[in-house]
Amino acid sequence: VGVSNYELGALTGEYAAKYIADNFPDGCKMAILGNGSYEVGVERCNGFKDAIADVKGLEVVADQDAELQEEGLDITEQILTANSDIDVLWAWNQTSLLGAVAALENAGRDDIIVMGTDMSVDLAKDMLSDTVQLQAITTQQPFEIGYQAVANAVAVAKGETIEKEVLVPLYTYTRDNQ
Repeated sequence: VGVSNYELGALTGEYAAKYIADNFPDGCKMAILGNGSYEVGVERCNGFKDAIADVKGLEVVADQDAELQEEGLDITEQILTANSDIDVLWAWNQTSLLGAVAALENAGRDDIIVMGTDMSVDLAKDMLSDTVQLQAITTQQPFEIGYQAVANAVAVAKGETIEKEVLVPLYTYTRDNQ
């Protein structure tokens, strides 16, 4: 019981593609906080990048790895120094996203649209604030994952046949549906 990490990244990428097409008709510059070290991160990044591959006028000006919150903060600061004109930033996981949000808040950059993966209470609060433009977060549904795991365990205990793999649906939170 789990999720497709490729689809998790792709879902955010699909939202980003539509958002960019609707809000940046003349194109935009994007920074990516990705991951090349873990299968989960690689899958999420591949899904995201595949979903934005055909967006007209989109230029990815930075694509750097960040895993932890401090790395997300430091690398976002470096990206802002080298590419102060970025319009959109995407982060592959909760901790790098928290770091990116902190860096943008510290820099007073409420003009950069931020998207990412893995919702948390802190990120929900950031999405409600006006100090950063946290536009979308695609996330797993942990309650549903746990529920399905227990339901499958009960079914097996009763001698029932279950699916070998169960993928739980994903969800995207946006500023519009907060």
